[in-house]
Amino acid sequence: MRKTPKYLSFVTTFCLGIFIFPLSTGIYSQEKVDEDTSLKNPELIQKFLPSEKEDPGEYFTINLLVAGVSGAAFGYVSSYSMISNADYKKYQGLYTGGFALGAMGVSAIFSGIEIYSDRYYFYSKPLFRHSWLGFIIGSLVGASYSMIPYSESKNTDDVLQYLGYGALVGTGLGLVSGMVYPVFFQDIRFNTYYDPSTSRGVFSFTRQF
Repeated sequence: MRKTPKYLSFVTTFCLGIFIFPLSTGIYSQEKVDEDTSLKNPELIQKFLPSEKEDPGEYFTINLLVAGVSGAAFGYVSSYSMISNADYKKYQGLYTGGFALGAMGVSAIFSGIEIYSDRYYFYSKPLFRHSWLGFIIGSLVGASYSMIPYSESKNTDDVLQYLGYGALVGTGLGLVSGMVYPVFFQDIRFNTYYDPSTSRGVFSFTRQF
């Protein structure tokens, strides 16, 4: 039985999360500004207040950096799905590097679209949030399920392997969800109110085009 550092993937992911999430908070803090300005007269704001426009080069570079580090984290943990393979170390490098390059490629495409259409954060924010959420949930589900085979084998490789399976599937589903969300759901507004004439609550939704 190969000796594997216990809980190494958990520690690695936690440390990367400490680095990534504070950085992402600054990147996507523009959302609150947009919500505040939407409550005011946009014509007066544009006329009397100087608009601070995003620098396309800086925006593109930061998105690539975040995507690369996130992709490397996803790939590193997902590579544990191959831990029972004799060439595990080779697959670990392929997964880590491949996921990092793939994430940077996806980020470059969608960041370019955002810059060209002047819709900053429209795709990148849902992609980031959904991919990390899918990765975390998938990893937790995989690690929880791994307790079943581990209870019989007492082999920590089983825990890491199912953790890798969960991370792999969860990240994939998160990416798909992050791509679909801005196209179909981001512009939907849900409205609920009480109608005294009928003495009942009313629920409706509208989509902005």
